[in-house]
Formats: sequence, C-alpha cells, structure tokens
Amino acid sequence: VEQIAGNIFSMAELARAHDIKVVISSVLPVYKYPWSPEIEPVEKIAQLNTMLKDYAGKNNMVYLDYFPATANEQQGFKKEYTEDGVHPTLAGYKVLEPLVKEAINRALNQ
Repeated sequence: VEQIAGNIFSMAELARAHDIKVVISSVLPVYKYPWSPEIEPVEKIAQLNTMLKDYAGKNNMVYLDYFPATANEQQGFKKEYTEDGVHPTLAGYKVLEPLVKEAINRALNQ
C-alpha cells in the first residue's frame, strides 16, 4: 500500500512541478477480485484511500472520493454499476462522470 501511495504522490509532485492542477481520487471499491478470490482488498483499499485523502489535504489538492456514490454495505462496488465487481459499466461511468467534472472544476479554480 505504501509503495502504491508513494507512486501516486510522485506523479502528483511531477504534475505540480509542471504547473498541472492535481486531483487525487480514491480507489474504487472492490470486495473481491473474481480472478483472485484469495485477495481481500477492502482493508488495503481503505488504508490507501486514507493515505490519499490525507496527502491531498496536506498539499492543498482536490480529493475525489468515489465511495459515497459507488460503495455498497460490504465496501464493494454497487452491483448496479459493475458486472465483475471491479470495473465500472456504462451505468457506473455515468455516476463517476459528474463527480470527476466537479473535482476538475474545483482544481482549476484553486
């Protein structure tokens, strides 16, 4: 988790160094990966998202949290927005799109 966060932080710093506005988004919810059912991602995703949110806050970057709109009670992807529990369908992207647009607008107006 730390390595993934570090990679994202490095990309954000590179973007900032080139005057690019940054939006840090949460990782989408996943309860199980169908191709690797032995992996239990819920806790790791929560940990990573906390790290991303904290980093965005400390660095005056916009944080986009997909969870309120996309997570079910198990912290997985709502079934109506995915077929495999991992990747968004068209319906899922229709939920994500306005969130992304709003986050980009906030970043551009900072």
